[in-house]
Amino acid sequence: MDSNVATTPSMDGFSIDFTTAYDDEQTYFEVCVCDPFSPDSFSEQAGSVAYDRAELTECDGSPSAPAAPYNAHLCGVKCKYGCVGVDCNCAAWDQAGPNDLCTTAEICLQACDASATCEAWDFDELAGHCRLFDSCGADGGTRSSTRVRFLAEANTASCVSAEARAVAARIIVTPRVRLADYVQSPKQAVSFEIAAAEPPQYCTSGVASWTEGALPGWATGADRTCCSASCGTCGGSGCGSRPGGPSKCCTSHINRANRQCDGPEDTACMIPEPDSLLEGCFSSHRVYVTYAGGVCGKGDPVGGLDLTPTSPEATPLDTSKIGTWAQWKPLPRVDRPGAGKNFGTYANVPQVLRYPTGWQGNARSSRSLDYQEEHTLTNDYVVKPGGFCPTNLPVAELPAQFQVHACHAKCAGARTLTAECVGYILGADPDDTEVLCADEEMCQYICSAVDSCVSIDMHKDLPRCYLNAETQCADDYVTPVYMKGPVEFVNHTKFDLQKKVLRTLTGVNSRDTGYSYANLLRFAPITFPTGGEYTLCFCDAKASASSCSNIDDYDVRVGAVHVSGVGCLLADKNLARATCVPQFQGGAGSLRCASESPPEPEIPPADGPPPKCVPPPRPIVTNETSLAPPFVPEVKTPAPTPNPTPSPSAFEPDTFCLFEPEELVGDHTPQGMHRQCQTTAKQSVLTSGT
Repeated sequence: MDSNVATTPSMDGFSIDFTTAYDDEQTYFEVCVCDPFSPDSFSEQAGSVAYDRAELTECDGSPSAPAAPYNAHLCGVKCKYGCVGVDCNCAAWDQAGPNDLCTTAEICLQACDASATCEAWDFDELAGHCRLFDSCGADGGTRSSTRVRFLAEANTASCVSAEARAVAARIIVTPRVRLADYVQSPKQAVSFEIAAAEPPQYCTSGVASWTEGALPGWATGADRTCCSASCGTCGGSGCGSRPGGPSKCCTSHINRANRQCDGPEDTACMIPEPDSLLEGCFSSHRVYVTYAGGVCGKGDPVGGLDLTPTSPEATPLDTSKIGTWAQWKPLPRVDRPGAGKNFGTYANVPQVLRYPTGWQGNARSSRSLDYQEEHTLTNDYVVKPGGFCPTNLPVAELPAQFQVHACHAKCAGARTLTAECVGYILGADPDDTEVLCADEEMCQYICSAVDSCVSIDMHKDLPRCYLNAETQCADDYVTPVYMKGPVEFVNHTKFDLQKKVLRTLTGVNSRDTGYSYANLLRFAPITFPTGGEYTLCFCDAKASASSCSNIDDYDVRVGAVHVSGVGCLLADKNLARATCVPQFQGGAGSLRCASESPPEPEIPPADGPPPKCVPPPRPIVTNETSLAPPFVPEVKTPAPTPNPTPSPSAFEPDTFCLFEPEELVGDHTPQGMHRQCQTTAKQSVLTSGT
């Protein structure tokens, strides 16, 4: 073992403490161990002495007296009047012989080395007693039930040659991620958040150009400059006249030189940008879960886990195969998009894609909407069948992007009967300024996004609803006892009153999208069917030669996964001392624990530079007029056939749409009429029944 590496022995083995220099690439170290008492480690060396160990053996002869100062460890001397300390070894001292030592095996070896006549020694592992011998007997000792014998071999050295050392462990040092343990609840969708490793410190002996509190990862150009400490400030007017001159004090000079800082104390250089876990908006890093005690990169993946969204048509994936985990990507980087043709037809809605079922990035809503305006709230709806709140919210008071769902505006001039316009009533709706023609999911989506909305009146059979803003229509309204209050609801055979339930979640940044960031990867969803202990393994895509397709590439152990309740969490001494925080996807049922407070995602400041990337959303189906230009996908013209099949109309799903999986529909765009393939099952039923 290298002399610069500190080893701490224990009953189970020994631990190694060492510090490596920072490297932006994943590095490997091998721990080689040599048994100094094994004949396999012996080699000839004049003047040296090695000891051959024999288990369950004791010397056959009379013990010899130890030389000074080791005679102080004689049991009769050391223990007769009492001994205090961890190295006393005074158990059964009164049964020890006159030359028996009450001490450790290490001191016993030193005592034998210090004696010119000692040729062997044995050690009682139960009592902690040691004996020295000038001769161990002709046969090298006799059988014993508690002792281990060590026989001296003259002119022999141990652990001298490199061949005597065997690889006992492999240490992987990763600059990518931090280690953490996880506490997950079984039988519910949870997630794994993996934080980037602490970035190296730069400009500790100089002065940086960015302002206090700014994010170095979002700073560019002059904002990443490190000037000399003698400059006082970095850059600005008059920088060339400061001590150090323009080459050390002016950001423009340092930028032109474009020399990267090569250490924490280096100055007059450009500070490297922090390493990102994302490549643009996406990440190639992967994880997999193996069994407790399994070696990452060697242990088999755990089967029977659920990595699919909770939808009836989803096919369970085989998590016992590493190829399944290689396809389980972390959630992408998603920023709040603005208005424009690339963001769908619902202008200014934060995330245009919406699904009635499935995970889709938000674990807090039972409806699993893709994005919610207020991320610090959990939006669920409790239903009162046959209820209707008579005080409705006018459509004119809604944000502009939602006013397009007013029945009269959407459906009065429609040339064809669309799925959502089935809820339009010709005689009444021209004068109704409060009704929306939208399905249940969209009505809930709008109510979740509008702070003043407390409930919705949803038609039982038609895509038709009203929004409510009065307090008596809210779920937390308390009916007065001694006085008459406002009308909370009336009975209605065609409507159900759905009240929005708000549960505030503390400790969540309202600007957090719930997806991945440069310093935080979010893998979701995953469901553990039963409790148990597991291990989370990580694949560094930059160090992987196979793009994380081989199990050998998953060699970084992130931490343990405890699938259990809080009681088991507190029983674990390591987790009891750790700081555990809820993860965005999964909340209190999905905890990330570390020895220090887990880092928050690096969300760019609101007044800072624009986000670096926004992934283009998939086009969505809408059958209504929009205030913003619709997203028009690229049209793929099929090869001509002898008898061309007529293209489907805007209202007739073709057979391809009926049998094609939704994730592949984007490749089927006959004359741009693929959009009806994206309608929900509920809408298709309504359409076919009209």
